[in-house]
Amino acid sequence: MTFFRRWLPAVLLVCASPVLAGEAQPDGEAIYQDNCAMCHSHGRMSVSNTGTWQSLIDDQGVDKLYANAIHGIGRMPAKGGHPDLAEDDVKAAVDYMLQESGATLPSK
Repeated sequence: MTFFRRWLPAVLLVCASPVLAGEAQPDGEAIYQDNCAMCHSHGRMSVSNTGTWQSLIDDQGVDKLYANAIHGIGRMPAKGGHPDLAEDDVKAAVDYMLQESGATLPSK
């Protein structure tokens, strides 16, 4: 019992530290609206183009889509031209776009 009394508060503090530090999950929709919608709201790479996104997921996988969004590909610059975005923010925006496209994601 003494062991638990001594170590339980420390374990709880470590487990709760992200919550205490105020670390929130990035808002993919807001990041998309602020940084990505200008190019991804119309055309072949629009979030409404399910076929294109499904093909990319099937051919390349989600991790490759993350890497392309972070590092850039073709005419799209790294992080969509917003170098101040954190990688987790870019991934959240990609997740939002895939969700909005209606594409079927592979099970993890």
